[in-house]
Formats: sequence, structure tokens, C-alpha cells
Amino acid sequence: MSSLAPAPSARLRPVPRPSAGLRAAADAGTCGDSASAGPLPVKVLVCEDDWLIASSIENVLAEAGFAVVGIAADADEALLLLRRERPDLVLMDIQLQNGTNGIDLARQLFDRFALRSLFVSGNVNDAARLTAAPAQPLGWLHKPFSDDELAAAVRAAAGRDDDRH
Repeated sequence: MSSLAPAPSARLRPVPRPSAGLRAAADAGTCGDSASAGPLPVKVLVCEDDWLIASSIENVLAEAGFAVVGIAADADEALLLLRRERPDLVLMDIQLQNGTNGIDLARQLFDRFALRSLFVSGNVNDAARLTAAPAQPLGWLHKPFSDDELAAAVRAAAGRDDDRH
């Protein structure tokens, strides 16, 4: 673990979510007086062991209208957050802390919870894609990526190809 990484207890936390009324108002693009509520934001669990990258991803996705429900650096944190927060999809790095292989974790999440992952990695090869195939990946995003590429990839993975959430 890097000396810059916060203590595990600081890392394992759900991200505060606004109330349903505020989410609906944000989705509708209003200040809360709208009679028509838009869809609730897609809930994303970020599995990334580099705290700076994870924090950047969290900020970009929040600005794009997604609800980041937490950040996990390894399998134990991911499973705890998954059970507590019930995400819609997972943004999964291939190599995580404590020897956790993100592809194996994604396969476990798919087999046990029917939860699919969007993989992020700086080095994706055919063998990794083949190994991940049983998890039915939502896609692959190559590091480094821009903020716009990240938001577009998660939007596409969530089945929302438009610019609204």
C-alpha cells in the first residue's frame, strides 16, 4: 500500500447520496419544484486500488450525474459495499490490492449477484478478455482515459447513451 493511501477505514465508505426529491430535481434539471421526476442516477461501485485514480473517477462520475456508492480497493471491500449499497454496475480495475484479481472478482460478482462490470486497465490483452468473458463485461476502458471517455463509457454501460441521467 502506498504511503499516500488513506487508512482502509477511510477508503471503505459509501458516498452520501441526495434524497430522492433532490435526485429527481437534479435529473429534471430543476431546483426541486418539478412535477415530473426523471430517472434515479445509476449507482456505480468503483473497484480501484490507486486512491488518486479512484478519487478522480468518483469526481468525474458524480459530475456526470452518476451515484458513486463507494470505492473498494480489494474483494472484501467490494463485497461489503455491494451488499450494503446494491450498485447497478461496477467499474473494475484488473489488478486490485491484497492479491485480488479484478477479473476473478467480476466473475464472482456476476455469478453470485448477476452484476456486470466495466473493466478499466492500462494493459488489456486477448487472454484477459477471454478470461473475463464469463462475467459478460459491459466494456473495456483503457487507461489513461479522459473525463469525457470515462463518462461516455459508463453511460454506454448503463444503457444511457444520451447526455442526461
